[in-house]
This record gives sequence, structure tokens and C-alpha cells, in this order.
Amino acid sequence: MLPAMSLYRVDKINVDVCQKHVDEWADKVKKYRVIKPYTAKVLNFAIKRSYLQTNPFTLVDTPKPSKPRSN
Repeated sequence: MLPAMSLYRVDKINVDVCQKHVDEWADKVKKYRVIKPYTAKVLNFAIKRSYLQTNPFTLVDTPKPSKPRSN
């Protein structure tokens, strides 16, 4: 999660950014379905600290794997 999302300021993370990274994780990481909820928890913390008003991960679709992954 951190390598992909660390380039963004918290207030600039939106649904499109989140969907893009979830799609990438689905192609690259075997346990990508675990990464999404952990990342959503980080953004829930940002909501508690008033950096965000809503969590964009609640609107992200979890893709089905499109090809075999190496990890």
C-alpha cells in the first residue's frame, strides 16, 4: 500500500486514485483483497483526524483477477 499511495497528499486521494491502485494490485499481488481493507482503515484514521470527510475506498469496486499473479 505505502509504495503506491505515499505519493499523494491525503486530501488529494479520491475514488479514481483508489480504483487505479486497487486495479494495479489485482494484477500484481496475490492477496490484493487484503490490501484494500487495510488501506481503507488508514483513510478512516484520516477521517477521524479531519483530513478527509469521506473514505473513497467505500466506492471502489474490487476487480476479479484477470491473469495469474506471481506473488
